Amino acid sequence: LNIGDKDLTLVGASIPAGREASLQRTELGAFGRRMIEPVSEVKIPTNSFVSMNENGLHIMLQGVKDALTIGAEVPVTLEFKNAPAQTVRMPILGRAPDERDM
Repeated sequence: LNIGDKDLTLVGASIPAGREASLQRTELGAFGRRMIEPVSEVKIPTNSFVSMNENGLHIMLQGVKDALTIGAEVPVTLEFKNAPAQTVRMPILGRAPDERDM
């Protein structure tokens, strides 16, 4: 949510619960396969918001230290190109499939 008087540019995130948090987007590729692509920045215009979910724009947590429960909230520090970082609480929506799920 950007209620400020200038557009914001989200460029990264960090979490105490893991090694890395990256901006990503899930899109449907050829034959309906889900493809996850890295995102370098997200523009948030003045007086608007950006919605994140597991099937679109999201923050991928990697190297998580402890098990996370779907629905639980974790602190995430959002890093902006043109504004101070802000820490918010975000829900865990799901987990990424790995080789064991194939």
